[in-house]
Amino acid sequence: MKKTILLFAIHALFIAATAQNPYKDSLLTFIAKLEKQPVSISRDTNLNKALNLFAREYAYSLPDSAIYFTSQALHYAKIAKWESGIGISYHQIGMFYTNKGDYVTSLNYLNKALELWNKHEGGKDQQLKANALKRKPRTLSSIGIIYDNTGDYVKAIEFYLKALNYHETAGDKKGQATTLGNIGLVYFNLREFKRALGFYDKAILLDSVLKNNVGLGRHFGNMAMVFEEQQMQDKALYYYFKALKLKEENNNQYEVAYTLGNIGNAYASKAEANKNTAKEREELYNKALEFENKALKLLQEIGDKNGIARNIGNIGIIFNKQKKNGDAEKYLINAIAICDEIGMLNEKMDFEIILSEVYINLGDYKKALQHYKSYSAAHDSIFNTEKDKELTSKQLNYEFEKKQAEVEIKTKAEKEKMQAVSDEVHKKQQVIIFAVACILLIAIIFSISLYSRFRITKKQKVIIEHQKEIVEEKQKEIIDSMNYAKRLQRAILATPENITQYIPNNFLFYKPKDIVAGDFYFFETSGEHIFLAAADCTGHGVPGALVSVVCANALTRCVIEFGLTDPGKILDKTRELVLETFKKSGEDVKDGMDISLCSFQKESKTIKWAGAYNPFWYSNNNAMIQIKADKMPIGFTENAKPFTTHTIQLESNDMFFLFTDGFADQFGGEKGKKFKYNNFEKLLMTNKNLSMTEQHNQLDAEFENWRGNLDQIDDVCVIGVRVG
Repeated sequence: MKKTILLFAIHALFIAATAQNPYKDSLLTFIAKLEKQPVSISRDTNLNKALNLFAREYAYSLPDSAIYFTSQALHYAKIAKWESGIGISYHQIGMFYTNKGDYVTSLNYLNKALELWNKHEGGKDQQLKANALKRKPRTLSSIGIIYDNTGDYVKAIEFYLKALNYHETAGDKKGQATTLGNIGLVYFNLREFKRALGFYDKAILLDSVLKNNVGLGRHFGNMAMVFEEQQMQDKALYYYFKALKLKEENNNQYEVAYTLGNIGNAYASKAEANKNTAKEREELYNKALEFENKALKLLQEIGDKNGIARNIGNIGIIFNKQKKNGDAEKYLINAIAICDEIGMLNEKMDFEIILSEVYINLGDYKKALQHYKSYSAAHDSIFNTEKDKELTSKQLNYEFEKKQAEVEIKTKAEKEKMQAVSDEVHKKQQVIIFAVACILLIAIIFSISLYSRFRITKKQKVIIEHQKEIVEEKQKEIIDSMNYAKRLQRAILATPENITQYIPNNFLFYKPKDIVAGDFYFFETSGEHIFLAAADCTGHGVPGALVSVVCANALTRCVIEFGLTDPGKILDKTRELVLETFKKSGEDVKDGMDISLCSFQKESKTIKWAGAYNPFWYSNNNAMIQIKADKMPIGFTENAKPFTTHTIQLESNDMFFLFTDGFADQFGGEKGKKFKYNNFEKLLMTNKNLSMTEQHNQLDAEFENWRGNLDQIDDVCVIGVRVG
């Protein structure tokens, strides 16, 4: 009878709550209509989907009711023997128990979901297999969250990395961003802040491209926690309020509550700064309590025990800072009880040590020792230190009694310190008087010497200023000449608009190291042939630019003047023309270029390609295929041979890439190493389904992020084309 009354009450509560919400109201109406239909697989499957959707609307506000309705959804999925629906319902119930802070029950349901995904991942049913591959990384991440919250960081990282691998294989950037943010949280908990920020930056980059404000709000909040731990409270508050704005816009009460609590913590930390007066500290503590209480109210409405424990404990810590020992004791005991109930070891450890301090302040050393031991046990359980595990009670007592003795002598020590300070001040005053007299005497002597020196320096300054003007004028002339050379070099290059006129789906990532460049791109048309090339001349800057003009001119002559269309023959003729030009100088010039040149016919989707050192890549069926170049340059070489022409038949939506070595050879990253071609290939494959503009922007962002504070070492040229 009690069970029936409870279910009726839940139904009534949901009906009242949805009266003002058309979407939820329509879901209730749809569910009611389905229940009246004759029993069938279709009816039970649709009931599962509708009830799961309905439950999600109350995931944070009424988690118990959400669990009830998802359990009903699970019931219908089992009747219909719909395995995907059963797995989704198991996963959803597990997540709702996580929101309540019941990690044991949550882990039980999530493992049931994981068993189903594992079963179907290797099965023959393609639809079930596809669903399992989609859902499994989400369940792995959810299990990782539980281990993270309970302090088992090794297992948390293990499950997050498994999830990340699935997201990367599926090309799920949103899933990648979420998981990278979760990994960052683990490193935050381990106090490896630099690594944590590195993962947050990667997550923010992905979510910015996706315009995923939910993810961005979460990452900004996590970054704020890092800055707070590093005592950069103003920066932390900036990111907390930035996160709060996004979370309020998304109407996520659960994350709003957590962010309000974190803002409270930041104000409390800011209050402890030495520069604050007693009044300023009190105002900041009160502001911290204001935000903590706002958060607690929301969390109590939601029923999230995890968050409630954390906020009650934080309020207790603030009361301890304010010397309100009675209030601090009450809140901390309550918080520890909830931590014990749901297995929150990390927070329990923090609250136990503070409660031990409270009892020292109250003079109850027996209770203080008891809670200090609880803190020590929690600390050992979380961090699994290598120190002696047979720590005796006597050793604990000694360590604790040492803390107690420090408290008892505090007043005496402070008095002695004040007297010592007074004596020191008197001595310093005498020293200062003597020092000032000496300084004045030295100053008089120095002033006489300084005046004489000033007259000499004034004459020298006039000479230096004149020389400076000459140097600046010469420098300006050089820069002006370089900029004019840049305009001349650009004049030999086709405009991006001209290329797009013939090849609509292309991107051109061209990033010279200096004002003028040794890298250049080549574009020309002849009948049905479209010629594209990425070329790298010897050197960069002015020498490279001069060689690029010679080489670009030779390529144009081969196509326009000599009417060549075969890329191998074009490169043969170009080499001949370049060597001929250099011979005219009478000098022994051995400069030249590496190049990747193709002739593209749009209608037949056929490419003819030849290369000097630089290869040709194209994507087909989610694989990157490489055509190797001839290992000889356009220029002087021993035993020169004709260049090889390769013919490639492409398909619609394939992409091909022409590039120089500048991107792959750039130094950067955490260890200052080269980017390398393997990473370059992965980057192109990851971005290949984006628009041309997005691919260009992603290349630019990745290059700058990798380079960091290091100098660009070479010119960069990358051309990408999607076949229509």
